Amino acid sequence: MANVSPRRALPLLTSPHGGGRSALTCWFRCGNQCAHDVQNPSENTYFGDVVAEVVSRRGVLRAGTLGALAV
Repeated sequence: MANVSPRRALPLLTSPHGGGRSALTCWFRCGNQCAHDVQNPSENTYFGDVVAEVVSRRGVLRAGTLGALAV
């Protein structure tokens, strides 16, 4: 046999998941990302964090209102 990968167990048969979620919820919602390595090991900030700092809900509503008034 050449290069046979081990079989993965079904999500129902795996050990209990830590935290408040069930293992199936984690598996189907986020692909069980908490069990994997961090994808961004650099010291740079995430794009979502930068956007959250710049754009707020009130700012978007204010810009939309001003845009509607301008039209």
